[in-house]
Amino acid sequence: MVLLPGISKNYLIKHGKELTGRKLHIDDISINYWRSSIQLTGFKMYESNETDVFTSFDTLLVNTIPYKYFSNTKALDQCYLKGLQVQIIKKDSTYNFDDLVRFYTQADSIPEDPEKAEEFKYLLQNIELKEAAINLYEADIDNTTRLQNISFAIPYVAWDQENDSKADMTLNFERGGSLQAAFNAHPKTLNFEGQFVLNKIGLSSFIKHVASYANINSVAGSLNAHINLSGNMDKLEDMVITGDTEVLNFSMTDQSDAKFYAAERMYAEYGEIKALKQAVNIKKVLVEQPFIEFQLDSVSNNWFRIFNIDTESDTEEVGAANAQVADSSAFYYAINNLKVTGGVMDYTDNLTGKPFSYHLIDIKVDTDSITSDSQWVDVTSDMLLNNRGTLKAKVGVNPVDPLNAKIDIAIKDFVLSDLNIYSNYYTGHSILQGDMYYFSQTEFEQGNIESENQLLIKDVSVENNKNGLMSLPLKFAIFLLKDKNGDIELEVPVRGNLNEPEVDVWSLVGTTLKKIIFGATDNPTKRLAKLVDAKPEELQQLVFQYPDTLLTEGHKKQLKKILELEQLKPELQITMSYAVDPLELKKLILQTSQASTVQEQNNASREENVEGRPINELTIPSEMTATSDSLVNQYGEALMRQMKTYLATVVPNTAIQLEILDQFDPETMVAEPQFKMEYRLKELEQNRENL
Repeated sequence: MVLLPGISKNYLIKHGKELTGRKLHIDDISINYWRSSIQLTGFKMYESNETDVFTSFDTLLVNTIPYKYFSNTKALDQCYLKGLQVQIIKKDSTYNFDDLVRFYTQADSIPEDPEKAEEFKYLLQNIELKEAAINLYEADIDNTTRLQNISFAIPYVAWDQENDSKADMTLNFERGGSLQAAFNAHPKTLNFEGQFVLNKIGLSSFIKHVASYANINSVAGSLNAHINLSGNMDKLEDMVITGDTEVLNFSMTDQSDAKFYAAERMYAEYGEIKALKQAVNIKKVLVEQPFIEFQLDSVSNNWFRIFNIDTESDTEEVGAANAQVADSSAFYYAINNLKVTGGVMDYTDNLTGKPFSYHLIDIKVDTDSITSDSQWVDVTSDMLLNNRGTLKAKVGVNPVDPLNAKIDIAIKDFVLSDLNIYSNYYTGHSILQGDMYYFSQTEFEQGNIESENQLLIKDVSVENNKNGLMSLPLKFAIFLLKDKNGDIELEVPVRGNLNEPEVDVWSLVGTTLKKIIFGATDNPTKRLAKLVDAKPEELQQLVFQYPDTLLTEGHKKQLKKILELEQLKPELQITMSYAVDPLELKKLILQTSQASTVQEQNNASREENVEGRPINELTIPSEMTATSDSLVNQYGEALMRQMKTYLATVVPNTAIQLEILDQFDPETMVAEPQFKMEYRLKELEQNRENL
């Protein structure tokens, strides 16, 4: 018996690989026969290369209770382990203990007879682990996670098919934080309960894990969690997980050490999670005071670059994944409520060559229940725009088919001058002042978009700088679009099909706005007519019938509306241009003399009937042709005198300009004598003259 410890030691060292699958080393073994205790010191188990140490400990002391074995109870009165060191190495999907798993799980050559199987019982008392450490080295990312100074004591663990069993433990992590675990088992019913508490786990330890998937410089924050397990050992698939998880003071920085996401608190409360049945129920998700830095350029954005998202190459993969999720009925999820409060977003883009920055604060988001089989989900949101304007939005969407959705948006008190960079770049105008109110109702159905947009702009004024990218006549358009109160009210309908690859929502909106702007400036009478309760054609032209030169009541009515418009819009330069095709007017003049000419010619030759023949086939005296040239000029001068006299009589200080178009001007190609009206901004006309 004295020699047994030495013999046992030498035997274990010599045959350790056969017995355990690895080479072993033991400094000493001592046995106390009176106390039925065994003590091992200086234990080492080597890696499969038989050089590096896989696990070791300083001291293992085991006190047994031999008499308990007569009742099929494996009993320990004490189990004390000090200085345990475990080195775990992971590379790809393999671990340095995979060979041990295979060694201990290989099938026994002699199958066990289930009829002879006996009930087993355990009685473990005074279990103590002291000064242990576990190191996990992940070779793929060259990162080591250390659990240091692990110590716990379990006074009593029993498993005897009769009495309940308990096990409690605490682990302290090297960089702060701890894990507390408690487990209760009921042998009679095979029910069990477990609780795990994570307290102040530092997330900075996981930087290398995240950095393998994203281009980040740091991760900060602390994790708290309470996780409860309950189930039955015979029905593990019904095991239920409940609890909550909380992350505090979370932040991430990019490789330039700039913070791009942060949150004061992220909290999730679990309902029932049945992991083995692929069913997840989340009662509540709350994100408090999140911060997002979003930077857009013409190619991509900072989030896509950080997380290595290539929109072109990933489109097919994402589409396939979405289709797979949509078709899958195996996985069920539910989020009863998702809420964001106090959010902040800093938006920056450089699309125009100059940085445009916009600040969104007090962002709130709230949703109703979201489930994997939801046919419709509503999300509401509101925020403050650049510290003044407000935005409220309600978005309804089919989670399985995002091309079916409804979006309602209301924006109030939006400061238009915030958009000066875009306005200058695209239109060549600076917005000096103005507030915008915007209301939109948009529906997507099978990719078809129908959007009704109402725009109200108050007290807007712009300044022309230079031609923008689109060369929009914005200043003149704004002038024309203003109503009597100086407001601009627009209806902007948008239509399109998003299933067509060339269709883009913003392009549709931009095209519609351009049509409105160019439509207003190309045909200003449509807008101006509303101001004086006139028809657009009444402000376009005054037509005369030769040889009349006197103004009819219809002419006077038109002119009064034009004069009224001049008083309402003093910034407007109105020009009335006399236009006539000299050749056509000559024909009209000659037609008035046709009857007498025909009669004279009939008298000269009654045998030839010339009545009804075209003028160019008639024999017109040369003196009459010369007279018609003079009459053309006289008729135009008479109309000009009539027009000047009438305008000056009604409004003595009128600034309406009268002019005669050159006979070679394309505008003179008209059928009848007439005055054409043209409307411009006086300021723009002065700028042209100064150039």
